[in-house]
Amino acid sequence: MQNFYENKSVFITGGSGFLGRVIIEQILRKADVKCIYMLIRSKRGISSTDRIKKIFSGPLFEKVRQLKPHAHTLIAPIHGDCTQPNLGISTEDRNTLTANVDVIIHCAATIRFNEPLYNALVVNVGAIKHLLEIAKLMSHLMTFVHVSTAFSNCNLPHIEEKFYPENVGISAHKTLALAEQLGPELTNNLSAHLLRDFPNTYTFTKALAEELILNEAAALPICVFRPAIITSTYAEPIPGWVDNYAGAMGSLMAVAQGMLRVLYLQSNNPALLVPVDFVQMPYWLVATPQRSRKAQKRRKVNQKFITLYQMRRTSLLGAHLLILQFTMQENIPFPTPFGIRLL
Repeated sequence: MQNFYENKSVFITGGSGFLGRVIIEQILRKADVKCIYMLIRSKRGISSTDRIKKIFSGPLFEKVRQLKPHAHTLIAPIHGDCTQPNLGISTEDRNTLTANVDVIIHCAATIRFNEPLYNALVVNVGAIKHLLEIAKLMSHLMTFVHVSTAFSNCNLPHIEEKFYPENVGISAHKTLALAEQLGPELTNNLSAHLLRDFPNTYTFTKALAEELILNEAAALPICVFRPAIITSTYAEPIPGWVDNYAGAMGSLMAVAQGMLRVLYLQSNNPALLVPVDFVQMPYWLVATPQRSRKAQKRRKVNQKFITLYQMRRTSLLGAHLLILQFTMQENIPFPTPFGIRLL
């Protein structure tokens, strides 16, 4: 990993989010990068530069500050917004990216299950469309990682490491064009018709994004990464770190505080939880350029060849250990009795 990232320039979207921050921390701590370009916008009266300073001053980056006191100078803000055309990036910043970037990590997304369809389309599909257009202009691009989800095709009984373009029932281009023509209200009214058997707008738009990549990104050194439900860190850089209690972390917090003492679970169902440091996104990036080079000849014959990685299952014991690790980090005595009843 250190050799791959040495003197490389990385462009990351979603760097202010939970996963994005962990990726940036790992890269800064473990490698000698040239620069990390971070797409970020002003928010609630706080400038993008001040937001980066606040992020870097948090406990997640304590080891980085100790090992590399000047590492924060390697983060260059790219003022933009995933909801805007061309990601809201200025012409000057766009030229900087196309001339210098070696690695793209796209993990920006809206992960709300009840997000209105129009908003989910703009962020989860429109943003990757604009980013692909920029990536095609990059002269030094070595690898492009798109963070999807293990649930992008959750309406299927079994999912393999391959694309399922027929599963969405409509192309990403047609859906984006439809949303642009109809506007937010009418698009949202069509949610039930467009989603069909998808449970929410999050999984539907993530599936659309994969369909878009399949048809638009074959010429790029790109891979799609499907993690499961990401939870707090297990060990690195500190055990049990998390910055929110959304989703699974809300349940773990309830266990940690003694409000939830018994869980009824199916014994044959996997716990689709993964600590954020187990995701190890930078390590996937190291392998991608090598696989891309091996696949160049195959691309000439099959333009649909794109590397795809999917997180494997974890056990119920793994989920139990996550709860223990989380309570240790939060200095909360583990409540007793606590049990998992298997059905």
